[in-house]
Amino acid sequence: PLLFISILAIFYFLLTFVAFPIFQVFKTSLFINKQLDFSNYLAIFSKRYYFQPFLNSIILGVGTATIGTTIGFIFAYALTRTTLPFKNFFRLTATFPIISPPFVVALAAILLFGRAGSLTPILTTIIGKYSIYGLEGLILVETIAYSPTAFLVLYGILQAIDPALEEASMDLGASRAKVFSTITLPLSTPGIASAWLLVFIQSMADFGNPMVISGNFRVLSVQAFLQITGMYDLPRGSTLAIF
Repeated sequence: PLLFISILAIFYFLLTFVAFPIFQVFKTSLFINKQLDFSNYLAIFSKRYYFQPFLNSIILGVGTATIGTTIGFIFAYALTRTTLPFKNFFRLTATFPIISPPFVVALAAILLFGRAGSLTPILTTIIGKYSIYGLEGLILVETIAYSPTAFLVLYGILQAIDPALEEASMDLGASRAKVFSTITLPLSTPGIASAWLLVFIQSMADFGNPMVISGNFRVLSVQAFLQITGMYDLPRGSTLAIF
């Protein structure tokens, strides 16, 4: 009975706080003046003003997911397959961005690399003038914020791989690079795909960082917010939120 009640409670909360709000947003996007209308969805793909944030979000998501998953894999591999000292310390610090508020990393980037940032004069002398605002800054910030998610996924995947397989391959004369490319990497591929997808979804859904540091690079989350609060266009804003 306790298990059944728990399942019912979880189902109720999912229905009330997840499914029902999503349904209401979808319903709002389909009706204009209480009439079924698909013009909002057509506008997303026919008007550059709305399609560009959609395209920008895809570009941002792919870039963040690819770089973040790569960093997460390297970090996880170093902690599970090498004799790196202070492993517990690095494992703990890797989770810090996850527990911090979503816009803290963006604010830290502005304080360090913004127009009056503490490191800006040094970088300016090395690479010339630059701007932390825009796509490059967003990818940097979201990679820092979401690569720990990839790390946690891949750390568990790499730990689950039986070391005996790698040891047997090395005993037969395979080099470390050969073992990595023929055993470790193929067995890690499902985890890499899962980590990439998780980071991509987090990047697409991120609102705090783009709101702070996106500059003129418009993304869907910020555009939906401005559409609803600035123009009070609930149907169009709901359509952007659905995407």
